Amino acid sequence: MKTEKILLSLSCAIVVVMVCACAPEAPRAPADLLVASAAAGRVTLQWRDRADDEDSVHVERSLAGAAFVEIAVLPADTQVYSDTTAPSDTAISYRVRMRNAHGTSGYAGPIQFMVPGWWSPDFAPASWLLGQGDFFSATEVFDLEPLEARRRAGSVAVADGRLFLADMERHRVLIYDEVPGGPDEQASVVVGQEDPYGAVPGQELGQFLNPSHVMVADGRLFVMDSGNGRLQYWDAVPDESGVPADGAMGKITSAGKCRPDGLNRPAGFTVAGGRLIIADAGNSRVLIWNQVPRGPGHAPDVVLGQAGLWSCDATDDDPDGSGLARLLLAPGDVWSDGTRLVVADPGARRVLVWATFPTRNFAPADLILGQSGPRHMAANDDDQDGRPDLRPSARTFSAPTSVESDGIRLFVTDTGNHRVLVWDSFPTQTFTPADGVLGQSTFHHGAFNDDDQDGSPDFLPSPRVMKYPGELFLYGARLYVHDVMNWRVLGFLARARP
Repeated sequence: MKTEKILLSLSCAIVVVMVCACAPEAPRAPADLLVASAAAGRVTLQWRDRADDEDSVHVERSLAGAAFVEIAVLPADTQVYSDTTAPSDTAISYRVRMRNAHGTSGYAGPIQFMVPGWWSPDFAPASWLLGQGDFFSATEVFDLEPLEARRRAGSVAVADGRLFLADMERHRVLIYDEVPGGPDEQASVVVGQEDPYGAVPGQELGQFLNPSHVMVADGRLFVMDSGNGRLQYWDAVPDESGVPADGAMGKITSAGKCRPDGLNRPAGFTVAGGRLIIADAGNSRVLIWNQVPRGPGHAPDVVLGQAGLWSCDATDDDPDGSGLARLLLAPGDVWSDGTRLVVADPGARRVLVWATFPTRNFAPADLILGQSGPRHMAANDDDQDGRPDLRPSARTFSAPTSVESDGIRLFVTDTGNHRVLVWDSFPTQTFTPADGVLGQSTFHHGAFNDDDQDGSPDFLPSPRVMKYPGELFLYGARLYVHDVMNWRVLGFLARARP
């Protein structure tokens, strides 16, 4: 009997050992998490995968000591991830773990990092070029191939490593599989035309009449079809030319024919915080949808610049002029992070800033850049006497047409003074002067292509001058500037502060 009990105990022990040895487990934790590279707006992480049974990899991020939030779920065996929404000048912590059907591993990390902010010295030269063979050429040539290497009037955007270019004159949007490394690289996809050499306007979905702005948001491609008074969208970025849009919103209107969802020469737009925001320039208003609509017929939720959705006139509602803080003459561009809103109003030579996102019609701006108050509208009017001054300053505009920000710095294209102004921190007071300038050596220069800074325009450009610059786009460490009348797009790379 004793022998049988011993054998039975041994058998049970063997079974327990076998069960323990064969029971499924969570994957091993990754190791050696590090920051492989970092620039403004982009942090690339690397880690070592020590498991062979994970189903997914999970990346978590904490901003400024707040709770960790999952920002990416990656396929098994992934060992690299780029965070393209990393804010600059903010303490960021990352950690990574694995998961399978049986559980979750421990973490690699956390590691802490701070992304350096965008900065460049005044009159810095561009380091990247598209549209010309070199920085000293400014030729509009349409009979040379490839045609997409010539003039570009419209905005530029970068998303997931691809570059998008709205070409107003040839009624198309060009898509490059990656940011071109040289001026002669050709686009891989042409939206709006059947091939790279077409230039025919159209009104069908997927065709354009002077497309002005392009953006990728939540994997969807949006194109402002300005001439047709509508915003077209693709639910996925097209991977071949000639693909029709999945839908459009807006309806073309003209002066005197105002309607809530109508658009008259619409310009800049953005998708931020789940909202769609459009600068409806010809109707002197900014339209806001609290959710991005799908298709036409959806009235906006909020209108700025007008008392209601059926009004499209740029008229002052207050006899003393105080209502000018909520009027818009011809809004050209918008920027938002979902909390704040910035509107370029070139007709009044000013930029309007809402520190808290407006939720009611006709809400006045909280502060004004370019002017000391709502009643002032003259160009380059530093002394605010109501008359244009002979030269610009750090706090005035001639024609602010584009606004861009990384949430900390603010960039404004001052087209009439052939420059881009930079605020190192987001302005909080009216008439705040800029901290830096691109395109000119000082805030008091305003001639185009003036490389020798003698106050007179030069015949040819250089890497550090501009001629009627237009749209801006900030991606990572590079600020893209559409240098319109030099027929090129410039890229200015952020530098380390001395």
